[in-house]
Amino acid sequence: MINVLKVEFIKLKTSSLIAIIVMITLAPLFNGVSVSDKLSNIGSNPNTLEAIYDFSINGYTLVILPTIIIVTFAIIMRFERVSGGMKEILTLPVTKKQLFLSKLFTGVLLIMLSIFLFFTVIIIVAFLKNGITEKSILLILSRGVSIFLVSLGFMAVQFFLSLSYENISVPLGLGFCFLIPSFLLSDSRYKIFYPWSYMTAVNSSNGFDRNSIIMITISILIFLIVNILGYFTFNRKDIC
Repeated sequence: MINVLKVEFIKLKTSSLIAIIVMITLAPLFNGVSVSDKLSNIGSNPNTLEAIYDFSINGYTLVILPTIIIVTFAIIMRFERVSGGMKEILTLPVTKKQLFLSKLFTGVLLIMLSIFLFFTVIIIVAFLKNGITEKSILLILSRGVSIFLVSLGFMAVQFFLSLSYENISVPLGLGFCFLIPSFLLSDSRYKIFYPWSYMTAVNSSNGFDRNSIIMITISILIFLIVNILGYFTFNRKDIC
């Protein structure tokens, strides 16, 4: 399993995927820092950390993070499908279980990288601007953990789609189709019924409140159920 993961990391090094994730992740932060500076200049004296967060998080969780999830899982599966790579790998002493888990782990790790980078940069910028408090750090970090946990269900569905369809346009297209309704539902009372809206819905949570815990629980269950289904489907599938 370790050797399979090493191969995955080598593929990532030779691709531009990590660089793309980093650049896209940082994009909404420019808006947050810009608005925070403008508020400081007009004398409104905002909490710098929370101001940067408030003016960048919606763009990140509504558009950027879902896009990263959709594209990441599509691309890491695409790596193996070019020129029959999947079939070639399985001729080596590598089981389908190892391949499945290595792809899933790699995808989840890349999403974790994006979320970690986003919140780390927010904290660093706020620290440099002397606008940071212990209370605000704990609140921001708890939201970061919540966003990661509620995104697990989305990740599982995208991984399943990327496993199931060889044509990369199918998981990409379906992923964005599933995402569009979240623009309307993330702030509505029906958000609990649509897991794709969870990443934006937890933005305004006060730590791990009741709604956050419900969304996290549902997302983890979706992650487990979909990946178990995906594994058995992949294990039975003939790789041509």
